[in-house]
Amino acid sequence: MQKNIQSKNQRIESLDWLRGCMAIAVMLYHLALWLHFPMDASSILGCLGIYAVSVFFALSGLSMVIVYHSFFLSWRQIFVFWIRRIFRIWPLMWLCILLVMVHPNFNFETLDVNNVLSTATTLFAFTQPAKYFLTGAWSIGNEMVYYFLTPLFFMAFAYRKSIGNSLFATCGLITLFFAFSALNPQVNLAEQWAIYVNPLNNLFFYVSGIWLYYSFNQLKVSRFLTLSMLFASLVILIGMPSLGNQIHLVTGWNRIIYSVFALTLVLAFYKNTFQLPYLFQKLFRILGESTYGIYLLHPIVYSYVGLIAKKMGQFSSPLLFLSTSVITIILAYCSYIFIEQPMIKIGKKCTS
Repeated sequence: MQKNIQSKNQRIESLDWLRGCMAIAVMLYHLALWLHFPMDASSILGCLGIYAVSVFFALSGLSMVIVYHSFFLSWRQIFVFWIRRIFRIWPLMWLCILLVMVHPNFNFETLDVNNVLSTATTLFAFTQPAKYFLTGAWSIGNEMVYYFLTPLFFMAFAYRKSIGNSLFATCGLITLFFAFSALNPQVNLAEQWAIYVNPLNNLFFYVSGIWLYYSFNQLKVSRFLTLSMLFASLVILIGMPSLGNQIHLVTGWNRIIYSVFALTLVLAFYKNTFQLPYLFQKLFRILGESTYGIYLLHPIVYSYVGLIAKKMGQFSSPLLFLSTSVITIILAYCSYIFIEQPMIKIGKKCTS
């Protein structure tokens, strides 16, 4: 029986498979970076470290529209959506902030209370997107900006497809502005990070997820075409040569090419007609459910594991790499079961 058919809660498992793979890619990218492996535009992880997050944004937009495309019929339902997103995002963010602050090496003398509070409430994304307390929190902040705008996006697409397409095109033009004007290809990405993490720069991917739904929801795609899209996307994302700093991945024509194939990858999994063995489906489902935890927890796990390894005199890059990866996945799944799921249910009860 097809596992990819929408269930009653409208969850498409193949999207979870992709989400889980991208979470692992981001984690491995960060670990390799922190352990001083070369991470430039020519490396596989160097590219995936950038575009895995772009895929996250597209998956988020697609997932939201699958569940909520006919939900926003009143102001009350708009507020319900926002509150449920807060219950989904904030609790684990708070736990991660706490874990950082109780770390033995944390320096309270440099603590910026406003920074902590703005991260805990994700308000930083609306005011200072580059000023966040947790590693990787910029993308979560971007998501919250997009969630705030989601009812407007959905109503635009639902009212008239041409308006939705115009919105999609406008967001594409904004991304082109960043790729060809706002970001300087002669300056390292790290030095332009505040520009790159601006929510407007990645808005295109979130809106693209919505656009994919309204453009391809009723379209049946053959297995051959699905596999072809998957193969082509992977060839470009991990095999297309780019040299130098990662800024070359997000500027100029490379930005267009990588973005197109990142979205093609999302479409391939959305219209998935291929099967995985049951054990692989189970593994990828667990990774998909653990995505948020993997994304937020891996920097904290790395810090604690590294500290313990140094005290035991057992510090080595391969051991730290492997142990951090395994512990992160375990803790992330526990987080999903014991923190995220209960808080999601509480959010639903509070708004029912």
